[in-house]
Amino acid sequence: SFLIKKVFPEYKNFDENTKTVFLIYIMDNWLRFNENQDLIECMKNIELIQVGENCYKKASDLFDPRIETLNMLFDDQQSMFPQGNFRSDEWLDILREIGLKDRISQDDAIQCAKQIQKNLNESMSPIGLLFCKARLLLKVLVDEYGDYFFSDSFNSSISKIRFVPALGPMNEHLSLYLFSEVALPKDSHFIFTVQPILAECLVPPMNNWSKLKIKTPPEIKHTLSHIF
Repeated sequence: SFLIKKVFPEYKNFDENTKTVFLIYIMDNWLRFNENQDLIECMKNIELIQVGENCYKKASDLFDPRIETLNMLFDDQQSMFPQGNFRSDEWLDILREIGLKDRISQDDAIQCAKQIQKNLNESMSPIGLLFCKARLLLKVLVDEYGDYFFSDSFNSSISKIRFVPALGPMNEHLSLYLFSEVALPKDSHFIFTVQPILAECLVPPMNNWSKLKIKTPPEIKHTLSHIF
């Protein structure tokens, strides 16, 4: 169709007024357009949504801001969400039909964990806020996306990121750790004075502990330090 062959490929080159008029046209006629699978596929592959100066993204690159968990995880990365007129419910419903995400992927989770680690290293956010965000991310992965931990490449990548929330030895302070630096709740009586303990609700699936470099039982040197 004319839209697919001529209009959408040139969309980014339109002036702002033309873009606005065109988007209104799409919205007003969406009940008719959404029955055209060729048009839907075209829109899925077009960088339609402006998220910054001269920066456009596909719907599938962005999150639905109506999902509270996603808002909390990426609150410091607003370019991960549609902006401007695309934030309206009408447009968000359309964007969902062409790929707008309502859950995180493995790559999204790794990106979020890396951003938490970066903010920690650069002291960009209070530790309490980072701790809460890290706890939310890990809980989402464990509770809702447990299958993510069954990918060897994902385990390898995320095990290198310091984002795991735990109380320090003797519950002294909040901090973020590597998986290799925390102990499991079942081992806490061996080690709680010398190593942070992961909360029970944040423990990943058992068959991934070694892949995430979680040591259980704890190393003997740590157990001896705890005893003596």
